[in-house]
Amino acid sequence: ASAKKVWAKMRIKPDLEETLAFARLLQNAGASVVCVHGRTRQQKGNNPGKADWDVIAKVKAELDIPVVANGGVATFEDAQRCLDATGADAVMAAVGLLECPSLFANGTRVEPLAIAREYLEFADR
Repeated sequence: ASAKKVWAKMRIKPDLEETLAFARLLQNAGASVVCVHGRTRQQKGNNPGKADWDVIAKVKAELDIPVVANGGVATFEDAQRCLDATGADAVMAAVGLLECPSLFANGTRVEPLAIAREYLEFADR
């Protein structure tokens, strides 16, 4: 039987040591990858505040498994800055991709309406 891969996603806690302890707990429980959203649970909604990439970097340094950084990525350049700042193995973006589906296309911006039209053409075929 092959081993199952389990990814876990967490938000940071107001206290750094609690954040690191929780990340270690996920790793020790068998998570293959941990995605760290660089905001606390309270930082939600329309004005979530800045993601804390420094805390993500500390989690990355603490764990022996891959870490995915999440939060504060709205452009291709942001994704690269996030990787550089955190040392993470990958970057995840949610709102940025909703606003610009071509976000990870090497900085080439494709208008969302053009992508929607292309999708509809494929679906029609």
